[in-house]
Amino acid sequence: MFPLVIWTIWINRNNNLYNNLTHKAVLHFAYNQAVEYKLLKEKENVTHQKIPISINWIKLPNNYIKLNIDRSFKEATSLCGFCGLFRDSRGQWVIGFQWTLPGISPLQAELMVLKTGLYIANKQVYTNIEVESDSTDAILVWIMEL
Repeated sequence: MFPLVIWTIWINRNNNLYNNLTHKAVLHFAYNQAVEYKLLKEKENVTHQKIPISINWIKLPNNYIKLNIDRSFKEATSLCGFCGLFRDSRGQWVIGFQWTLPGISPLQAELMVLKTGLYIANKQVYTNIEVESDSTDAILVWIMEL
C-alpha cells in the first residue's frame, strides 16, 4: 500500500503545483488501488485443479424412452427457450422439440418444457418414460402436483 500512497501524494502534488489546483490528496483512492492490486495478485496465485468426471449413457430397460429436457430464461427480454430430446433404450435419437415463449422465471421455463415433453410423449403413446432434468425445483413442483 505504501507505494500507492506515495504515488497518490506525488500525483496530487504535481497537479497542485503545475495545474494551479488546490486539492488535497485523496488517500481512499490509494487504498482502493491497493486492495484491487492485492486481489488481482492473489488471483494469479490460485491454482485451478481439474477434476475429471465420467459422463456416459446409462442404458434403459427395453421398451423405455428417455426424455432429456433443458431450458434457458433471459430476464431482460422475459423470453424462455426450451428443448427436449427423446431417446430409445439404445440411446438413439427418436424425436426432439424446441420453442421460445414469453415467460417470467427459469422455473416456469423448466415446467413448460416438462409439460411440453410429457404432452408429446402422450401423443406418441410412450408409456414407459424416464425424464431427466437438471432442475430439482421443477421436479419437486411436479411431484407436489401429482
